[in-house]
Amino acid sequence: MEYSEFVEVYEAVSSTTKRLEKTAILAEFLKKLHKKGKSEWIYLLLGRVVPDYDPSEIGISGQLAIKAISHSFGIHEEEVAKRFKKVGDLGEIALEFSGKNKQLTLSSKKLTAEKVFSNLQKIMRIEGKGAVSVKMNLISEMLKSASGKEAKYIVRTLISDLRIGVSSPTLVDSLVLAFFDRENVDKKGKKDFNDLLVEVQIRSKLQHLWATAVEIVDFFTKQAIKSNEGQKEWIDFFRLVSSAFAITEKTPTIPGTPKNKKELYYQIKTQEEKLQVIHIMEGWTHAVKVFAELSEKKPNMKFFLLELDVEDGKLNLRGYPKELEEKAIEDYDQAEKKNQGKKGYDVVLVGADTNKDLRKAYPNYFVDSGEFLFNLQKIINKAK
Repeated sequence: MEYSEFVEVYEAVSSTTKRLEKTAILAEFLKKLHKKGKSEWIYLLLGRVVPDYDPSEIGISGQLAIKAISHSFGIHEEEVAKRFKKVGDLGEIALEFSGKNKQLTLSSKKLTAEKVFSNLQKIMRIEGKGAVSVKMNLISEMLKSASGKEAKYIVRTLISDLRIGVSSPTLVDSLVLAFFDRENVDKKGKKDFNDLLVEVQIRSKLQHLWATAVEIVDFFTKQAIKSNEGQKEWIDFFRLVSSAFAITEKTPTIPGTPKNKKELYYQIKTQEEKLQVIHIMEGWTHAVKVFAELSEKKPNMKFFLLELDVEDGKLNLRGYPKELEEKAIEDYDQAEKKNQGKKGYDVVLVGADTNKDLRKAYPNYFVDSGEFLFNLQKIINKAK
């Protein structure tokens, strides 16, 4: 399977902001991946090569990426750095300089997904003396064989900044759409699920609470924090809390977070006050509870537009029957544009089945979110 097939999906998914469209695009690709590729390659859609529960990161810094682009395309580092300051996206820089080196691209073989995935895993795991040199060679091997757009996404993956707006929940929805057709299940029974794989994640209680909290934030803010894509403040907050939970469980902390407990707790307290995490998440939890109750009372409604203004304490919920799906999407787009940038305001369009799916996936949803906030408050209290 060629890496260009992943790139086509990256481009298609990043061209839309609508989650339903992203889900449909990914679902079609996952069917192809199931036939032609390897199951673990799915992590490339999140800009990773390991599952979410594995804290390992590819770990290429912006400066090392600049060196790699310079080395691969024969461009002075100063020129690459200068362009980066102007453009602000190393992926676009790789695309630009790759295009200038047409001779290199024309003479190279097609880049495979197998090669990219393998090299990325090696880059992530290599440590010790001479590691930087080996990593540079592995990166150059990919970039010299890549087309312009392939180079763009290889570099973005290396620095954990894929920028396509895909999170784990979106990918799960795509898997369901691709392989778990409810109508076929009802008619044919279990045979449609033969040969499909199920990933089992083993987490401690605190790890589970943390993961649920991340998915709540992803759901309401349309970020992809689990894939390291989203607002820096939220990503930093969850990294800090992850380290605090790790200290409680006497496990390794997240690299780059304070080793000193007092400093770590203080930073968490500061970030919480800045983001108003407790206040906002309590509002979201209430909103989901209201949505769940209303979706049961009005079974004829297939879509719900949820508008939550945490700052003013207001919740607006509108239901739409199946035939008004386009109207629901139109109202969602208008509400999003009207309140874009407004602090504490979130708008989400969800299907009626989301209530059932939430209950299946997170039977203790309200308890889990409450417990996360309880443990967060304990950390904050230690910083006082």
